[in-house]
Amino acid sequence: MYMNLKSLATLCGFFLLLLVFTSGCQKDEAASVSDSTTSLGWRDEVGECNTVDLTYPETIGVGEEFSILAEVTCGRIGLDRGYILVGGDTVRNDLTCSTPGIQWQELVLFACEQDDAEWTGSLSEPGDYVFRSRHNANEPTPCGNDDCDDFTGNNQCCFEIVVVADEVCYGPGETAWSDGSEYAEGGQWATFTAAGDFPVTLYAGQTLEAGTVSYDGTSITITLAAGWEFADVSENVKIQGYDVAPTEEPVPGQFENKTTAAIGSSPYSVAVDAANYYGVHVDLVPIVECE
Repeated sequence: MYMNLKSLATLCGFFLLLLVFTSGCQKDEAASVSDSTTSLGWRDEVGECNTVDLTYPETIGVGEEFSILAEVTCGRIGLDRGYILVGGDTVRNDLTCSTPGIQWQELVLFACEQDDAEWTGSLSEPGDYVFRSRHNANEPTPCGNDDCDDFTGNNQCCFEIVVVADEVCYGPGETAWSDGSEYAEGGQWATFTAAGDFPVTLYAGQTLEAGTVSYDGTSITITLAAGWEFADVSENVKIQGYDVAPTEEPVPGQFENKTTAAIGSSPYSVAVDAANYYGVHVDLVPIVECE
């Protein structure tokens, strides 16, 4: 992931600043918004933006730290974050400046801004975000005390943000079984587990510890270890219950419980009928370094 810094001579705000309310044009620390923050990109939607030079990354990776620098001369500035309400839920990361029904949450308001402002932070979720900056038009020249009075925010800019997820790469697929007894002596390495022996290790490729498998009497839960993921294939989880211990090689495609665990869905649970033994077969892939 990369950070592509770009300097704009036009006003656009910056986001979730741990910055300042002021008096007499002296900065004091302002209260911050509790949510994490993200990068900036923008387009001028309303009015003119002509009093701030803004340096920022247009695109940022999830969790990647970055900085925003606003170089200003004078004037009073407000910053808001956009959101919409969908079925009572607040949505912030699937928006553009033209999204209907955007509402605005005030993030910070400068009483008087005459110094550079810098903020550093990160965002934990990918998506498209919108913010707006507001400042007074027609500030007097040179800067004076009048700049600190009567905030109207009659110049506004909406800017859009893109936060992208880091690339994840996978190695060749591996077959995994819950630890236990071999189905058939001298046959394949497939194993089944007595109901009373859970939790047990989930072994991939016979010897690689890829997670754990537990049973609570109604469901079997597969929890993957770090560095492993469910394979992106249909029916990657197959489970068969037995009243008596099996003695023949299994055919996972014929197991009673066949489901598909999505990537990122660990721990993954499957409801099962009561049995004395279970065969738990999982298709996995190791997470590897991207080339």
